Amino acid sequence: MEVLNGRRNQALFQYDDHRLHEHQGLHFRSITEIRIYDALIKRRLLVFPLPVAVLVDAGAYREPDFLVFVRNGRSGILEIHGSPYHSSETAAQEHDRRRRFLDLGVNVYEIYDAARCYNHSDQVVSDFVGRMTRG
Repeated sequence: MEVLNGRRNQALFQYDDHRLHEHQGLHFRSITEIRIYDALIKRRLLVFPLPVAVLVDAGAYREPDFLVFVRNGRSGILEIHGSPYHSSETAAQEHDRRRRFLDLGVNVYEIYDAARCYNHSDQVVSDFVGRMTRG
C-alpha cells in the first residue's frame, strides 16, 4: 500500500475539539467513519473519504463524509450524522446541502445515524450500495 505524506485535499476542515484519527494513511474524525470506510473498501468500491468539494463557486467548499462510485457509473454521498454536529437546529442547512449536491449531478445522497453506522457498518453500506445500484 502506498503511504501518503504531507498535505492533502482530504479531511481539511478541522475542529479544535475533535482530534483526527489516522487509518491507512488517511484522516478521519471518528472511529465510526473508519468502520464505514472499511466496509466500503471491503466491497471494492471507488471511495473518496472526506474529500473537499467545490460547489460551483470558489470558496463554496463542502466536505462530505464519503463520495462513492459504483460500477454502473453512479455516484453517491454517504453522510454519517450524530450529535453534536448534526442537530435538529442544523437540519434545514443539511437538507439544502443535500439538494445542492443532487442538483449538481450526484445520483444518491443518503444520511445515516452515527450509532447505526458504528454498530452495523456492513448493513449500512449494503443499504447505501443498494440505493446506488437501483435506477
